[in-house]
Amino acid sequence: MLQDRLKPFINRYDEITSLLSSPDITNDIKKMTDLSREQSNMSQLVEKAKSYIANIQSIEENKLLLDDEELGELAKEELIELEASLPILEEEMKILLIPKDPNDDRNIFLELRAGAGGDESALFVADVFKMYLRFAESVNWKVEIVSSADGSAGGYKEIIAQIRGTSVYSKL
Repeated sequence: MLQDRLKPFINRYDEITSLLSSPDITNDIKKMTDLSREQSNMSQLVEKAKSYIANIQSIEENKLLLDDEELGELAKEELIELEASLPILEEEMKILLIPKDPNDDRNIFLELRAGAGGDESALFVADVFKMYLRFAESVNWKVEIVSSADGSAGGYKEIIAQIRGTSVYSKL
């Protein structure tokens, strides 16, 4: 059951939280950095896991209240909502449980080159680079142009840029 697979993550997250608050860890910068990074990587998963477990507990509580005369109708309405949201939460949890690629947090070099097509392909490269640039700006990544060769009618024959930020490799 998915609930059983989530408990070790929640326990580890709570353990890391308590370790980070201990004075021994604050003296060891490397260990503190590693634990902070691990906690950061787990935070979204643990948040969804707690929500999922709370949802399951609410469903069980509402099933017990169905026989109650006063609260039965309210419990039935809430049960319908909770059961409808459960598959959505399960899918989100399954995605978050997929192991991360070790390269996901790395930066990238983006290389765009004009192919056959002369000036038109150089203009297309410029448009594609602008698209990447706008996307990078929208997610607060840093873009640094390493080298570029301009086309004769505008655009780029070639452009190489370094993109730095959080999860650049995994998103591009």
